[in-house]
Parts: sequence; structure tokens; C-alpha cells
Amino acid sequence: MDKVMAGGVGFNRQVPRVQGEQLASGDFLRILDLLPGQPDDLIQCELRVASLGGQVQYEALSYVWGQHSRMIQIAGFTVSVTVNLYSALKQLRHTSSKRALWIDQLCINQQDGDEKAHQVNMMRRIYKECTRCLIWLGDIPEGGGFSILDAEAAFNFIKILSGDTGEEFQTFDSSKMSKVALDGVYTAFRALMLNGNPCVQSCRYDISPAELFAKVTRDLIQLESGLRAFVGRRGEPHVTNDLPTWALDLIRFPEGKQRAWKWWNNSHRYQKFKACGSKQLKLGISEDPYILPLTGVYIDEAIAVGEVLREDTFGELPDKQVIDTINSWEQLLAQFLYRQTAGVFSRYPRWPEAFARTILGDLIMKEFPVRRVLDRDLFDLKAFRETGIRGSSYMSLRDMVVKQAFFITKTGYLGLGPPNILPGDEVWVLFGGRVPFILKRRGGGTQESMGTSTTHEYFFVGDTYVCGIMEGEAVEHLEDRQETIHLY
Repeated sequence: MDKVMAGGVGFNRQVPRVQGEQLASGDFLRILDLLPGQPDDLIQCELRVASLGGQVQYEALSYVWGQHSRMIQIAGFTVSVTVNLYSALKQLRHTSSKRALWIDQLCINQQDGDEKAHQVNMMRRIYKECTRCLIWLGDIPEGGGFSILDAEAAFNFIKILSGDTGEEFQTFDSSKMSKVALDGVYTAFRALMLNGNPCVQSCRYDISPAELFAKVTRDLIQLESGLRAFVGRRGEPHVTNDLPTWALDLIRFPEGKQRAWKWWNNSHRYQKFKACGSKQLKLGISEDPYILPLTGVYIDEAIAVGEVLREDTFGELPDKQVIDTINSWEQLLAQFLYRQTAGVFSRYPRWPEAFARTILGDLIMKEFPVRRVLDRDLFDLKAFRETGIRGSSYMSLRDMVVKQAFFITKTGYLGLGPPNILPGDEVWVLFGGRVPFILKRRGGGTQESMGTSTTHEYFFVGDTYVCGIMEGEAVEHLEDRQETIHLY
């Protein structure tokens, strides 16, 4: 009778003279050799032990777990694997040569807690040192709504977003695609997202989704030596329970009013600014994965916040809604200026221009940044507000205004930020961040009321555009004002 191992492999017997304890410490890992075969052949594999940092070559497989219901052969053992992994192995198997893979479900002894904990902590190195990372999203179901061409188009778009095309500004011209093709690409994108996908929830490691997402976010910050991972959220609440406010929520928020409007817009804009000037990222060390220590400069406190245009869909917006929202913001500014002393008026030489640049975010966009705002764009904006005629700045204006809040700080800075900003929230430039950020003091209080307190604890609110500090003006000569804060 075949030796059957459901959900775990008899590792010590399959890999002679290599005890499990060796994989609970050091740099050892198991490699799965997927043996060649034809499409209908039984899947057969072998296991061997290798050391990271050596000459070992392998591909790492990332995939969705699930229930065990398919059988494969590993070193003479019949092993139960998930349907999704079984499908991946069938697709990945070569017909005439072995294929070296690292697969968490099979290369880690799931019954050995010490080994599992050590191997999970090595995962960053395991994925970093692989020759290629394979991502298996599952078979396309019959009637799934998209084709392989749709999936390729979605991945090509991701390549453009990543900047991996060799060109500074690449555009994705959706006007050249039919509605059927666009729907297919959109459906393919939905398949890439984690909403309703058990990838994390069914992962059998002793780590919560919140801690995992926090560690992923911190790793992204370290990898890039910057804070782009903070950019793009527009006030939508987290789906994942207990997630730190600064961490990326890798679960897609459901459709509806609280979904972000074009979350990618601010991410595209991020590289065109340098609010931190020459200040490099200062990422502190914390034993608590939910706390992120950073260094930065406090700028000011929001004192007035305008109404937010909250649109449910990604469709056409009535021009009147956009114009009425802008007019209400301008009225808020006029009231602020009326109440202020003469000193505040020195913040901007021309307030109308500062206001116009703020609501445009000082960039003309065509999916990606095209250029900085010119005088003719300000003229087009004025014409749109007066006559409804859409000019060169309309799309940039619409995508900045929807689900964003206009705000004014105590000393007269103008900004556009996340819709959940409130009076009392603070503007910070964090070192390594190309744009300013809105932070909320943990436990209440203000910068002034906290005085000389050595504990600076904050919640993250979102990224922001603030007129007059986007090129490092606020930090270059404020060395003595830098502070270390803890984000929760």
C-alpha cells in the first residue's frame, strides 16, 4: 500500500541524514524537484536540502492555499495537496526536465512548529534569492469573463505602473480599446486583487493578516528607501482587523461609497515632488511590528476643512457638482483671510493662483504626470468655473477634487488631502517622503499642548499636496526641528 501523508510529508524519512532540527535554524531550506511528465501523468516530485547564499537555483511559487483534495507522489509518498497547488504543478511541469521549486506547503514541515517559525522568518530571503517568483492565481473558470489576452493586458499595465518600461512617462490609452476589451481587462484586474481571495486567510502560519501586511509595508519602505507605500489611500477604512493605520491593506475594499476614487492617481504623482528635500529616510527599529518609528518635521495644524465631493461611481460627474465644490472651498478661504492678521498674507504672493495650483495639485495629468501647471492651465480652470468649458486642466482637476478635502492650516498653508482629515490634524514632512502627510495625534492634544513631551505618537491619515512645501522648502533649514515619531 502507498504511504499516504495528508497535509504533511514524512520529511526526515524522505531526506536521509538530514534531521528536521537543521531546518529550524541556520540557512537551510528544502527544494522540491518537480519531475518531468506529460499532461495526464501522475505528478511526481523529489525533495532535497540546500543552503541559501550558495549556488542553489530555484523558483519560488506564490499561490492560494485551500482544501487538500488531490494526490501527488513525493519521494515514494502519496501526498495530499490543495486543488490550486495541484493545478499549478500540472501547468509548471516540464515534459523532459526537472524543475526546481520552493513551495511553502511542501518544503516546510507543517507539523514542526520550530521549523515552521524559522522558515517563515526566512521567507524574505527565500523569495529574494530565487531565480524567479511565480505567482499562480488559479485556472480561469469557464465563463470567467476574461481571456489570457486580457490577463496579459492587465500585467502590461502593471509593468507601466512599475516604471519598468524604460520611459519616464508611459501612458495607457484606454480610448483605443473597445468596451468589451476594457471590461475584460478590468475583470482580470479584479482577479489579481485579494477581495474574496483566501490567499492570506487560509495561510497556515502563526501570523495574523494584520501583522503580515504591516511587515510587508515596512519591507516595501526599506526596499525603496522611501515612503511611496504610504501614498494612494483616500480615506477608505481598512478591511483587515487590527491593521496599523500606516500599513497597506492588501484586501480590496468592497464596491461603494467608501472605495477610493482612482487610488493610483496620487501614486503616479508622487515621484514628481521632493517635499523631503535631501533628507533621507530614517526608519527606526521597533520590536512591535505594529509600530513604525520615523523621523520628520512638523509643519502646521489644519484649522479649517472644506466639504468633500463624494461620488459613488467612476463615471461622468456633473460639472455643477465639481464647480460648486470648488466655489465652497474658495468661500472657506475668503472667510479665513478675512479673519486673519496681516502677517498671514505673506504666505503666498498671489492667493488666487495658490488656490488654483492647490486644487490642481500643480500637475497636469493624463493618467500619468505630463507637466507642471502653466499659466494657460490656470486660465482654462478659470474658464471652466465661469462657463463650464472644459480645457487642458479639466481631467486633472476632477481627479484631484473628487473624494479629497481642501484644508487651511493655522499659518495659512493651503492643501488638498484625504477626505477624513479633521481640524487639529497635523501636516508633517517625513524624511524619505516626496510628499507631505497628514497625521493625527494619538490620544488627542496638539503640537503646542504636548509641549516638550518625548513621546510623539500618531495615527496615519494620508498623503497630501500642500502649496509651497513640495520641493523641500520646509525642511532644508529646519535641522533643529526634526523629531522622531511613532506611527500606530
